[in-house]
Amino acid sequence: MSQIELLDGELLPLREKLLSHPLYSELRSLQDLRRFMEVHCFAVWDFMSLLKRIQRDLTCLSLPWIPMLDPLLARYINELVLQEESDISPDGDYVSHLQLYAKAMEEVGASFESLGTVLENLASGTSLEEAFRDSLAPVAAEEYSRHTFSLAADGGLHEVVAAFAYAREDLIPEMFQTLFEQTEEIDASIFRYYLERHCGGVSEDDPDLLSPALQLLEIVCGENDKLWNEAKLAATSALQQRIQLWDAILTLIVSARNCEEPALLAETFEQELSQRGFSRVH
Repeated sequence: MSQIELLDGELLPLREKLLSHPLYSELRSLQDLRRFMEVHCFAVWDFMSLLKRIQRDLTCLSLPWIPMLDPLLARYINELVLQEESDISPDGDYVSHLQLYAKAMEEVGASFESLGTVLENLASGTSLEEAFRDSLAPVAAEEYSRHTFSLAADGGLHEVVAAFAYAREDLIPEMFQTLFEQTEEIDASIFRYYLERHCGGVSEDDPDLLSPALQLLEIVCGENDKLWNEAKLAATSALQQRIQLWDAILTLIVSARNCEEPALLAETFEQELSQRGFSRVH
């Protein structure tokens, strides 16, 4: 049994827990989707830091340029960066996936203010710590992104690739397919377009063929058992972080809905009284 097969088996319970998370079935309304997106947008943003770290280590981004030893890996990473930084929008323009997500948030009335403030602060030269402190970012989103940035900045390449493969690149197609199906009745065309851009991943011709991300993990870990063990720990931590993020969003959605329902019932009751010619005595 290969190291990838062993790792697949060990991580399967966490993967299945994510793919069957109750959050998906709770996305019932536009308001639910707004709350989801206002937290999830941070994961859309920090994805690029993992990808850029891998690009930095596997391609040449310094001057003077020198050719890399594995052009195939360089091409895979550069193609991913191309898609993430300059994909095609529904209007045919070029747009990053974060910008596309921001447009999707605007379409459904979700606020981009928290993440927008973080980005503005970073662009003005403030530290990540200060950028978050001044943004009023959701606690769950900040914790998730801090974990991502810590890994991207300080983790070994094998750890970054493991988290990227198991908790992002190879997980997102199935996860987003579930989101796509669950939000079918919600009027959110740009969000659903964003999801479509990420759905699909496993080769239909050969489902046993390793994804490029897992092939990359095999290369960077090689035959080194220590690297494989550290990769497993990094992937496990990344999956656990995503589960915690989903747990927090679920709690937010259900709690907000429970607070809204009594007010909505009271409003409906008042409307019915009015329609019948009654007025409520206060």
